[in-house]
Amino acid sequence: MKRIATGLAIMSMTTLAQGAVSVQGRFDYKRLETKTTTAATATTTSTLKDSSGEYEVNLARILTSGKINDSLTFDMELDLKQVSGATGGAVTDFVDSMVLTKKVGENFSVKLGKQDPLIGGFEWAQADSDVYAVSTFYTDGAPNSVGLSAHYTMLGHTLSLAHLETATNSGTSNSTTDKKVTGALLAGSYMDGMISTRFSHHQVGAAAGRTDLTGLGLQFVKDMFVVQLDYSMATKKNQGTNDAAATVDAKLNTMVAHVRYNHENYKPFVKYIMDKSEGSYALTNDVAGAESERTVIEAGLEYSPNKDEDMRYHLVYSMAETKQKTGTTGTTARGKIENDTIVAGVKFGFNLL
Repeated sequence: MKRIATGLAIMSMTTLAQGAVSVQGRFDYKRLETKTTTAATATTTSTLKDSSGEYEVNLARILTSGKINDSLTFDMELDLKQVSGATGGAVTDFVDSMVLTKKVGENFSVKLGKQDPLIGGFEWAQADSDVYAVSTFYTDGAPNSVGLSAHYTMLGHTLSLAHLETATNSGTSNSTTDKKVTGALLAGSYMDGMISTRFSHHQVGAAAGRTDLTGLGLQFVKDMFVVQLDYSMATKKNQGTNDAAATVDAKLNTMVAHVRYNHENYKPFVKYIMDKSEGSYALTNDVAGAESERTVIEAGLEYSPNKDEDMRYHLVYSMAETKQKTGTTGTTARGKIENDTIVAGVKFGFNLL
């Protein structure tokens, strides 16, 4: 209650400076059926877990924006689902983002605060309220982090440079934990927005435990159809193991295809995800293989009764399969996990102040 009161106090001050406050939420009913298969040299065993389904608050946020003057703006998002986990100089997860933006001239701007590190292709650029099944690259990429970013826009193209940190103090001593996020994003727009591109490269962490993240995205828009294609790579230098227990790079390669039809009221879509890992890189629902593969096929329908309201219903079905291509270290076992998921819910938003 104390943290919510503090957040509302901050937002009240922002509102006085020509701002606005809004609420965004999403409630879901989720049913998950999981089948796990383990295949050894001579035997194969399967277990089936049928969930009866559960209700969940998928998203609960308060958003605020304010104009301090003609060149300075302030934006903040409070995630009501998060607990206060900040230590030292870090920003609590309750504050999902807090950004002060300074516009310098027509094409250049600087952002200071907790912000999106701008990693990956168009899957990464989707709003949280519009995401259902996601790739492992989306899950493992760096979270919103504290620091500085600079943005230069010209002729429909934007170059963004970021130097951020996911945490500033360990909380147990005065020692600093190196969790820097440094990188760049080049976003382009062609043919009056019909074709858009995103290319990014980031480094996360210190040299000894560094992860390199590269994302490439292509979007094509024609009338009401939107087609998005992403290819992403993550590499952890000398942090993985192969099936012979040797130290190797842990690698992830991800492909995502997303096709959507944006009718005024009905928005059907399909999504395909392929995650491939080497060096025991852990996939979502991994089965602990030195090499693993994950495939997701998703289809859904979103319905908005009124185009002038931020209110919509959704029904989504997805099939996911994660399997080993090679066994775990020192064994010949193989494993596979299959998930069938149904999500039905409602997303809404409204102005609070």
